[in-house]
Amino acid sequence: MNFPNLLKPPELAHPTDGCADQVQQTPLVGRDQEVSMLMDRWELTSEGVGQSVALIGEAGLGKSRLIQIIKQHVTQQFQAKEFSRRPPTPILEWLCSPYHSSSAFQPVKESIVRWLNLDPESPADERRLRVDEHLQAIGMPRPESLPTLLELLALPADPQLGPSKIASSKLKELTISVALNWVMHLARQQPLLFIIEDLHWIDPSTLEILSRLADQPLDSPCLCLQTFRPQFTTPWTSRAHQSQIALNRLTRSQATQIIRSRMGDGYIAKGTMARIIERTDGIPLFVEEYAKMLSESGSASDSSTDDTHGSSLLTARSSSEEIPASLQDLLTARLDRAGGDQAFVRLAATIGREFSYEMIRAVCELDDVVLQRELTILIDAEILYRRGPLPDCSFQFKHALIQDAAYESMLRRQRPRRFATSLRCLNCGGKNRSWPCPKWRWDEQQNTCCNRWPSLAIIKLLATNSLVG
Repeated sequence: MNFPNLLKPPELAHPTDGCADQVQQTPLVGRDQEVSMLMDRWELTSEGVGQSVALIGEAGLGKSRLIQIIKQHVTQQFQAKEFSRRPPTPILEWLCSPYHSSSAFQPVKESIVRWLNLDPESPADERRLRVDEHLQAIGMPRPESLPTLLELLALPADPQLGPSKIASSKLKELTISVALNWVMHLARQQPLLFIIEDLHWIDPSTLEILSRLADQPLDSPCLCLQTFRPQFTTPWTSRAHQSQIALNRLTRSQATQIIRSRMGDGYIAKGTMARIIERTDGIPLFVEEYAKMLSESGSASDSSTDDTHGSSLLTARSSSEEIPASLQDLLTARLDRAGGDQAFVRLAATIGREFSYEMIRAVCELDDVVLQRELTILIDAEILYRRGPLPDCSFQFKHALIQDAAYESMLRRQRPRRFATSLRCLNCGGKNRSWPCPKWRWDEQQNTCCNRWPSLAIIKLLATNSLVG
């Protein structure tokens, strides 16, 4: 089954010229069956039959690209419909993060903020009213639901209902129930694509919501699409409406197809092709990155069969067991060719995989002309993608592995100062900002800080500017 309009690369906006210029991704290769299955499950959902699909694969195998394709399909269907008053696009996303794996209900909170477009700069009472109106619009019981969601979002209590009287011992159970009911009520309004990305990083409280959802019949038109890596095991048993898609690595012919699509009509020496396939080990992200590097460098046309071919481009030092040295090397080489400031991309990686224009502007302290030039370089190099028009836009690293590679290229001794800069600037945003903290993690089991990160005491000290020159 072919999906020509979906398998072609999506167009993404350029960072400086509104939506005039476009950046494209490589066409999806070797995933026709997976796309067909997702389309089939969405069709069943649209007909009122709830479905659940688990998308399983190692990092870099294309889980995010498949998510992108089904989102594009649902959005196109939705935009083709006629509405007297257009509701939100029926795509609900819970995005799990390694930085919030111990933060209860964090994906839920963030999704409510996005769904209702709650501006952190607006007055708290205005946001409370927006939540109240939304619950009434979708038919959720106000006395039970409103206090719970207001408590979850740290908003003031409703004056008519009075201060929240929810006992702390019952708050978690009530939050799980209300969050689950919220998803089901959204699905009853119109067929809903409910995406939960990266379950291997999910917090226990949010996972409990999904367990409840999995253990009950999906009697609402909801396609629950979960992505996770193979090491994660779901705590629920399989049901008739649940399916699994396991992503495999690319075959040699599929990898060759990606390379040729990247490099166009240029000559590719057999030795070069064999080396790319061998080094990338069938991981689509790595195949694409290698092909792009060789295409830009002109090395692919070299007919030499020397095994060290291209090694001059791979000079960056590896410092991570999780990220192959080749990916860091490729990132370094790409920035060198693009003329970008490596310190800038490292600072962006310190903030997180996604960040707003306002956030990076506050952290890097560059004027708009220089900042937009650096962002343009990263977009053109396909390191970042942009969503929305300036200045109300956000930027996202092409892949979490790209972000990690940028972060890992930073010298260890530079990291505390980078954290200090980010914390100081983000904390200056005001108490109502919902900006994420910069990237660090605490190893609770060891009760010590992982050797990649500064100690918690140093972070707190740096945040007060006492060590910042």
